[in-house]
Amino acid sequence: MTIEIPLEYEGSTSLGFYIRLYNNYWYTYEEANDFCVQQGTRLAVVDTTDKINIIIALPGFDITYYYLVAATDNVKEGSFVWSTGSPVSRDAQLWHDYQPNNAGGNQNCLTLKQSKASLHDTDHVRFVSIVIFPGHVESEFLEWIWDGDVDFSKKNFSSLTLTTTALSEVNCLVICTQWVTNVAATFNSDTSTCSCYAELNGLPSNPGDRLWKTIPSGYDGSMSLGFYARLYHYYWYNYDEANDFCVQQGTRLAVLDTTEKIKIIVIALPGYSSTHHYLVAATDNVQEDSFVWSTGSPVSRDAQLWHDYQPNNDGGNQNCLTLTQSKFDDVTCTDDFKFICELI
Repeated sequence: MTIEIPLEYEGSTSLGFYIRLYNNYWYTYEEANDFCVQQGTRLAVVDTTDKINIIIALPGFDITYYYLVAATDNVKEGSFVWSTGSPVSRDAQLWHDYQPNNAGGNQNCLTLKQSKASLHDTDHVRFVSIVIFPGHVESEFLEWIWDGDVDFSKKNFSSLTLTTTALSEVNCLVICTQWVTNVAATFNSDTSTCSCYAELNGLPSNPGDRLWKTIPSGYDGSMSLGFYARLYHYYWYNYDEANDFCVQQGTRLAVLDTTEKIKIIVIALPGYSSTHHYLVAATDNVQEDSFVWSTGSPVSRDAQLWHDYQPNNDGGNQNCLTLTQSKFDDVTCTDDFKFICELI
């Protein structure tokens, strides 16, 4: 496959990182983000020092300017997250002195200035765009799961990235793997039509399509259960913040309604620690002591699933649920914990 990089973009083939400075544009974060999307690009995710070095070496980079990049702390104040979902490093060498400081109480966006990160509010500033192109797969490992034969009266797809012919289903998945925005693929053995998709709603599919979906980097689980989850063990969020974060990633807080799912979390997921609490998607907000999953089903009261004397509603306000040492414990919803997101 031929990769064509727009003339205005420069960068590194080995990193798969090509960017452009917009020195003559002054946009807010939302305006800059929308502009990049309209160009088929995105605001730059500058999550390594190598990428920062590429930017400051570009002709036109001005050390006196602020350049917007793709990170905010909108979910939780002071916890900046890249648009890809990974946390912004708090390494002091990457930040200007006394940053982030949230001056004025409304600095929720990130800029690059003089090769270091600095906070900025919603004023108009310059920005950096990163080109998204075929051939660059950002995830460390891209796995596919077969979702089934598509019933075209029930399933819809949109954001068509590519339609082409392929000799086989395997060839189709190989082709779609090369597209950074790809989340699903369909292959029709009758017509040998392969389609790659960036989203899963809006455009009718064709009878005979078979649907495959990607598993993002960091997720692990079981194909037979259709359950794939990820621990966010570098984040500490309360229930609402964790729930919002998962939704922004196109996922949800994990629903651990079977012992098999709990075993996957405890045994299969990298980074799981029995010493920590992990928020999951259940509360007893509707009726005290009756915990319900976000799907509407009740949380089992099987004693083997709960720690001794739990739930105990300690302090009278423990309305959320965590998994710790492979068992459930009720906790205060406004306290911060690590959490688990689940693919949906």
